[in-house]
Amino acid sequence: MRGRIALVCACLLACSSEKTADARETYDYLVTPAGHSFRLIGAGPILRGANTRLGLRITYVARALTKAELFAHADALVGSLGPEMQLVGDKTLTVRARIGPVSVALDSDKSTYDVEYRLTSSGFQRVDNPRTPPALTGSDQSDDPTFPLESQQLAAAAAAGVSWLGLLNRSDLAPIRARVTPAFQAQIESDEQLRTLLAQRKAAGLPGSRRELYRTQQRVTDKPRPAGADVLLVYECTGPGRPRILERMTLSREADSWQIASYAFQPIPP
Repeated sequence: MRGRIALVCACLLACSSEKTADARETYDYLVTPAGHSFRLIGAGPILRGANTRLGLRITYVARALTKAELFAHADALVGSLGPEMQLVGDKTLTVRARIGPVSVALDSDKSTYDVEYRLTSSGFQRVDNPRTPPALTGSDQSDDPTFPLESQQLAAAAAAGVSWLGLLNRSDLAPIRARVTPAFQAQIESDEQLRTLLAQRKAAGLPGSRRELYRTQQRVTDKPRPAGADVLLVYECTGPGRPRILERMTLSREADSWQIASYAFQPIPP
């Protein structure tokens, strides 16, 4: 049981498989701290075969009308997802914009535009792409009406997450358990288990100084869940003389209450 309490990040995002299915069925909404939203199709390693990695890729639905906007949007996505991508250990990252309507040929030069990044001591840095992108019209980019962006619910989930993190910082055992889902509660059912988790956080350098990297509204396809009922929050934490720490939590909305469904933390490699 204690091995589960460590709760290290086992994956990047719920949508990291990068399927070529209709984007209306696969994207999540990613919202940056500046309030910009992106329809995120996938984020994770690019695989050739079962075991060969070719770097990392973020794929999203483009709304840009100029090449400069494509670069700016790619930079914003890397600013949010880059620290989490560093956990994988790859040195290259591609941000792929899907341009125009959904196409089976998702990797076609006529329907996508790639912006490349290389990992440096300052994080992922952009390598300019001289290629002219396909025609950028911003057409046929409407959101899926069955999965609208619920900005107010995202904000409410973020507030609930910050409040719960405050309980962790104060080691308030009973209130911590009161705000988590039954499945998560089973992992911290005893005071010893929960105190072990809190001790691990302290040893890692948490709470430190925390900043939000992004929040996502996720579509859970295998459950009859309404739009906006599942949210992922990701933070970067720093402390004097400590490595940067990534914190992630997922929340589920039941009726009008947000509950913590999972929590994880892990050092970000230098």
